Amino acid sequence: MKSLPGQPIRPNQPGYTYQSLDNRKEKVKLNNYPFKTGTLLLAWTKEDIVLPYTSRVAARVEGKSSLSRLGILVHMTAPTIHAGFRGQIQLEMCNMGPYEVILDSGMAICQLIFEITFGTPMKGYGGQFSGQSASGSI
Repeated sequence: MKSLPGQPIRPNQPGYTYQSLDNRKEKVKLNNYPFKTGTLLLAWTKEDIVLPYTSRVAARVEGKSSLSRLGILVHMTAPTIHAGFRGQIQLEMCNMGPYEVILDSGMAICQLIFEITFGTPMKGYGGQFSGQSASGSI
């Protein structure tokens, strides 16, 4: 899990890359994490996901209702995992609730919904997040 303290970011600035921002984050490895209200947390799934592009399978990341009832958004935007993706999924989490919530290592916090695409893609996903992992290697 990574926590990012408030700092000014200009994503439209020439030369900005997600990787340069990733290097500025505080990396936290704990068995449990006190997720404070009003904070953003970038966390990783423990599982590696492989969606071969020839399989015509894509997926969506969805949160668990037990956490959403506490105000936890598990994946704020861009939930699609494209055919051809390989790696761990980074979760964009936010605690919008009134409580600090302890997240335990190995806790079920999200789920994948698998979908069949129309047609076989000409090529698999090869964007900047392909092959990502919690260790930071992209």
